[in-house]
Amino acid sequence: MTLTMRALFTGLCLGLWLAVGAVFAQDEPSQNINRWENVATSAETVVDEKTASDTVLETLRARIVGFRAEFDTARQNNSERIATLRSQIAALGAPPEGENAEPEAPELAQTRADLNQQLNALLVPVQIAEREYLRADGLVRQIDQIVRTRQTEKLLTTTPSPLNPQHWAPALKDLEAAFGAMWIDRSEVSNAQKFTALRENLPLVFFSSLLGLLLLFRGRRWAVMMVTGLRNHQARGLGIWRFVVSLLRIFLPLAGLFLLATAARQTGFLGVRGTEITRLLPVLGLVIFGFRWVSERVFSRDDEEALLLLDQEQRRRARFYVNGITIVMIVQILTLKVVEFDLPTAATTAVVAFPFALLISFALFRVGQILRSYQDPEEETSEPETVQRSSTLARMVRSLGLGAMAIGILAPLLFAFGYEDLSDAILRPYVTTLVVLGLVMALQRFAADVYGAITGQGVAAREALMPVFFGLILLILAMPVLALLWGARLTDLSELWATFASGVAIGDTRISPSNLLTFAIIFSVGYLLTRLLQGTLRSNVLPKTQIDIGGQNALLSGLGYVGIFLAAL
Repeated sequence: MTLTMRALFTGLCLGLWLAVGAVFAQDEPSQNINRWENVATSAETVVDEKTASDTVLETLRARIVGFRAEFDTARQNNSERIATLRSQIAALGAPPEGENAEPEAPELAQTRADLNQQLNALLVPVQIAEREYLRADGLVRQIDQIVRTRQTEKLLTTTPSPLNPQHWAPALKDLEAAFGAMWIDRSEVSNAQKFTALRENLPLVFFSSLLGLLLLFRGRRWAVMMVTGLRNHQARGLGIWRFVVSLLRIFLPLAGLFLLATAARQTGFLGVRGTEITRLLPVLGLVIFGFRWVSERVFSRDDEEALLLLDQEQRRRARFYVNGITIVMIVQILTLKVVEFDLPTAATTAVVAFPFALLISFALFRVGQILRSYQDPEEETSEPETVQRSSTLARMVRSLGLGAMAIGILAPLLFAFGYEDLSDAILRPYVTTLVVLGLVMALQRFAADVYGAITGQGVAAREALMPVFFGLILLILAMPVLALLWGARLTDLSELWATFASGVAIGDTRISPSNLLTFAIIFSVGYLLTRLLQGTLRSNVLPKTQIDIGGQNALLSGLGYVGIFLAAL
């Protein structure tokens, strides 16, 4: 009896759970539609009025994108079943038409009616999702248009000219007051409580400061000593070790700067302004050491490691100007951050920022002159009478140099005439673009050294096909970063990626990025394994056989053809 009651109770619970689940399953789409209707109505009102702030528009846009993704998924629901039903209906043939046509068999007509009823039942939610998807997509495009229009208007808005002498005296007073407030700014905690907190944190502050100073002032020297030791021991893959150790020249001083900033905050003597400034120090340190690392890779002192083979004097001057740009940018950011605490006027901001922009523009112009004079080594060794096309790298470097010279002249002129935002929108992104492209070149060289160490080709691998392919991939990956630097929003990139991810329809086949990525990965792995196998046979296996040199070369060539064919297949 007990077992029977338990079975009955379990069955009742299961039935109740299924019934409730069915009710919620039916109510959930309705609730989603109701919530979407409220959001869409509000969004349409906001878009029509065009008075909401950018923050409100971005928040609203994020909600709409979420609903759009749901509708996009719902558009694909039951796609296989719908295709099957349509195929079944098509297999029945066209229904008889005309007065003289023979009537259709009742069984066939009933089957057609049942199939059409099932198809219509499945198409209704799909059509609703399609309609709402188009509505959401239209709202997203309208919001993006409003934000882009505001960005354009901001760039073309004029500010007081920094060359007007009437703005100089008030700007100097505001600057003096801002830095003076840094010294008198203190937290609300009493001095006794500050000393108590300092005494408690004294070990952490002391050791953090000591270790931070050591890493900051000795970290680069330690990294250089590591490279020298590897060179003396003739380490295999020295280019790889140089690259890895060069990264330590960034991370060690950066870690020291982070420790010093942490120690300064733990003292308890910093006010609100000082705390905000110390929070910026690790980020600014990354900019300083990162820019310097890229310049030392591109314009290296060592001819074998320099990515651009300029003469020694030109590379030295290029490093000097890049370091100058970095220092001026850091001082500008810190100065404007200090001034911003007192909510300065537009004239004060323009007067304070203009000298920094002028110095950065001058240094950028000088760097552009150096890049403009770049010549490919093959061009320098060729006869004057021989007409030879310059390499792609040489043309690109000279074009970047010409652009740097143009920006170095145009940016301060725009700033002087009051277009501060427009000047800043072309000056800083161009400087950062040069650094990003230098980083791509450094990573491509590192990939070439790794490939050379794996295949046994050494330095000769830098001219092989695979390192060029790696560089192309790195350049493609850098494109979104460059777009963000030049004013693109993350939402713009996400929209572009969504369009790209949908693929391209060719006939009845749709090619998606995942297909291309899978092909690229499989081909790269197959190509790398083929080259690795060729290198192993060339260095370890074939020399121990009785096959002559011609036969060995033929065997290696045949293996290469087969491996590349299989990788592509």
